[in-house]
Amino acid sequence: MRFRAKIVLCVLLLLAFAFSFGASLLIALSFKSAVSERRQTAGDAYSMILYTLDAVQAVSALGFEELAVVTLRQLDEREMRSWQAIRLMQNDRCVYDSVADVAFAAVTPTLGKRCLQTVYTPEGTASLQISGMLIAAENSYSLEVLFDISSPYAMKNAMLTTFRRVFLIVLAVGAAVSFILGWFISRPLSQLSDASRRIAAGELNSRAPVTSRDEVGQLAADFNLMAERIEAQIRDLEESVERQESFMAAFAHELKTPMTSIIGYSDLLRSGGLSDKDNRMAANFIYSEGRRLESLAVKLLELLVAGHEDIGRQRISLPAFMKDIHASLAPVARKNNILLECRGEGEGYFEPDLIKSLLLNLADNARKATDPGGSIWMTAVEENGICRFTVSDTGIGIPTEVLSRVTEVFYRVDKSRARAHGGAGIGLALCARIAAVHGGELTVSSEEGKGCEVTVIIPREGGRGI
Repeated sequence: MRFRAKIVLCVLLLLAFAFSFGASLLIALSFKSAVSERRQTAGDAYSMILYTLDAVQAVSALGFEELAVVTLRQLDEREMRSWQAIRLMQNDRCVYDSVADVAFAAVTPTLGKRCLQTVYTPEGTASLQISGMLIAAENSYSLEVLFDISSPYAMKNAMLTTFRRVFLIVLAVGAAVSFILGWFISRPLSQLSDASRRIAAGELNSRAPVTSRDEVGQLAADFNLMAERIEAQIRDLEESVERQESFMAAFAHELKTPMTSIIGYSDLLRSGGLSDKDNRMAANFIYSEGRRLESLAVKLLELLVAGHEDIGRQRISLPAFMKDIHASLAPVARKNNILLECRGEGEGYFEPDLIKSLLLNLADNARKATDPGGSIWMTAVEENGICRFTVSDTGIGIPTEVLSRVTEVFYRVDKSRARAHGGAGIGLALCARIAAVHGGELTVSSEEGKGCEVTVIIPREGGRGI
């Protein structure tokens, strides 16, 4: 059964019970009050008849029965009488009977006690019979008076008829109102259900409308928040899968070129017939491409390690650390006729091997982008618990439109220049990953033709393994 139908059914049952109970109680109380009132009136009239008989008997010289007949006839002829019939009996002998065809109930009254009995006729009318015994002229008589009490019953039947009609109207109106109410209550739930089905069908941008501030509206808002987070997570998964596919495609491409050269020159060496010069050239090509494959494997390993291993920070003197970096880079800088300056101030708190790998990669990228006669500056400064590393060069720079992609794995701004220097497009991606595991960030600013500046910020606290 649908929720809307349950609401209608519950409202109708509650309405039917409440209305039936209330109306039944009202009808019963009204009927009881009317019957009690009629009984009281009948009792008063019966007492008046007895009082009249006693009073007349006290002042008249006639015999009781003759006097009773005259008195009862006179009372019965009054227009204001409230009874239907009067009968005076002496044992089984009828002394007076105002209406011969009216049936009295067989009652044996006792002296000093009235007997009240309701008499029903085949026509459906109701009468109240009051019977009592009186003593006159040393004889006992039975006075029976019949009062019409059909009006309370008629009123009760009329009220029941009206109740049935009103009950049907109330049920009809209640059904309509409860249906509309159920529609308003269940509509947000139906919309929420529709949104759920659409999301299950793949429409991840579907949302449930929030039409109120009650619990149902809060449920719709929470559902939308959940849907947004699920959509974001699925989007991240899709992007992750896409990056992995791009990574694998780029990795396969990176392997293909050196492997093609290695296989080609190996085949030449195997075929023989080459001069000593050609043999040395082929061997040099095989060696250089093999070294490039080795470097690629090392870079990929460092990238994976930086992404999955916890780090252990140490307090490092930045001047000494940068002096060590300069010592590692000085031979290559001299070989390429590049001016190299390294400077450090204060103390840093980081994992030295990872940060050294980061700076060496940044310096290597700067060297590849800088022509002979250029310069590379490397600085490390600690301020307010934040260690800032900066690597600047006077190289060819990076176009503005590709700055956002330079930290992607295997992405290279100038593929021919990178190929000539043995680059695989992993350096900046590795640096960004190392900065991230320290809780820091890497930013690149550049102007094409005027050099490039890479800034790495490492906070004192943050990242993994702290």
